[in-house]
Amino acid sequence: MSSTEPDPALPVKDLLADSEERIRLLIESVTDYAIFLLDPEGYIISWNTGAEHVLGYTSDDIVGQHFSTFYTPEDLARNHPANELKLALANGRYEEEGWRVRKDGSRFVSSVVITPVKDPDGTLRGFAKVTRDVSQKRLLKESEERFRLLVAGVKDYAIFMLDPNGYVVSWNLGAQNIKGYRADEIVGKHFSTFYTQAHKDQNYPQEELRIALKEGRFEDEGWRVKKDGSQFWANVIITPLYGSDGRLSGFAKITRDMSHRRELDLQLADLIRELESFAYSVSHNLRSPLRAVGFNSRILLEEASQNLDEEHQELLRMQYASTVRLAKVVDDMLHLARISRLPLAHAKLDLTLLASETAEEIKAAMPKSSCSIEIEEGLIAHCDKTLIHTVLLNLFENAVKFSPEGGHVRFGFDAEADAFFVSDQGIGFEMEYAEKIFLPFERLVGENEFEGTGIGLATVHRAITRQGGKIWVKSEPGKGTAFYFTLPKAPEA
Repeated sequence: MSSTEPDPALPVKDLLADSEERIRLLIESVTDYAIFLLDPEGYIISWNTGAEHVLGYTSDDIVGQHFSTFYTPEDLARNHPANELKLALANGRYEEEGWRVRKDGSRFVSSVVITPVKDPDGTLRGFAKVTRDVSQKRLLKESEERFRLLVAGVKDYAIFMLDPNGYVVSWNLGAQNIKGYRADEIVGKHFSTFYTQAHKDQNYPQEELRIALKEGRFEDEGWRVKKDGSQFWANVIITPLYGSDGRLSGFAKITRDMSHRRELDLQLADLIRELESFAYSVSHNLRSPLRAVGFNSRILLEEASQNLDEEHQELLRMQYASTVRLAKVVDDMLHLARISRLPLAHAKLDLTLLASETAEEIKAAMPKSSCSIEIEEGLIAHCDKTLIHTVLLNLFENAVKFSPEGGHVRFGFDAEADAFFVSDQGIGFEMEYAEKIFLPFERLVGENEFEGTGIGLATVHRAITRQGGKIWVKSEPGKGTAFYFTLPKAPEA
């Protein structure tokens, strides 16, 4: 016979006593619930370990005290403890959630159940009271409710939930405003409802969910369809949601109508194209006259030594130098315009080889420089060869130009930044000018200190962004400069 089983040979009275002892020990060992008995008037006559943990009183502190000790002054003022006992007697049970007070005066949200305890003849012996601290649960519930109300009230963003298969399970006011469906019209429908037929034929909605699961997030801009059949340009973000057990519970989807911004972007792009076309035309038409002026100035300068005094010769030299500089500006402007108009031809490219060839060009163009250019091996990118050659040519020239004699220029890939870089040990600059240097004609040094038109870095910026990349710079005065740029990833095979 198991030691935990009652002995059938024991008298019924002893069996009952044994059972009551076990129940007492069980109650005494519970630590998450305050379980105690009250007499018919509400005075405490028993106290378990859980009660001490929840309410802070030891058995010696509280047994014999009235249970109203645990109530707030507001509840005491309305005689709530006595009313709880009346309701428990009338209904056979009383249950509520409300504020209670610990021994140290702190308050907590309590789940309370009070049950009358009676003899077989119906005589009231007292009350059993079970109390649990549900503060965290209550706060979490209130927080979730506030968040739900916040999301539901957002008007500018469609924020809704999908189940793991892509069916809509929630719908906010912004979703109704943007897409035109009421919640009762769309909840339960598949989110592919919002996609064009071309996207549906390509199974694009499911592909979005697949990417979101794989990468933890999906973001896109494209055409979506409203209830009335009209299309709008949408920015879409999809994020997978997981339960506490790690299982996929669905997706959160945020959509914003970007039609107005897209229209402005298109208008701006048209304006930029017009300005670039104008700049190209003006620059092209200026080249011949400038070259003629430069040629004539040089001829006059060669003959001036016999016919003009030193002052007038100096004026001619200044005129010739200004003409040469202006011609260089025009050439650089034409180059910038061509970069903007050049058709792209992306292909896999050996950047190490191209950079080495570009470094040789720099050495030939700047033979007096003792600066070295170190190029990392194994650099590969998917890009336009003409544009990336322009980028390397300008960045190498800049790095060499601003480096000290015997300086060291490096070209490689920074894994932490996930970007290519060109660094030097040159004069550097304050980072407050980091954005300014990519603007045309913006120079941080005087024309007499270093040659240049102020268009080179603007050309680099245009060449990188046209390929879908980004460029930024880090620098410190006297410690050098590093330009970082990204290029589009090669398409998956």
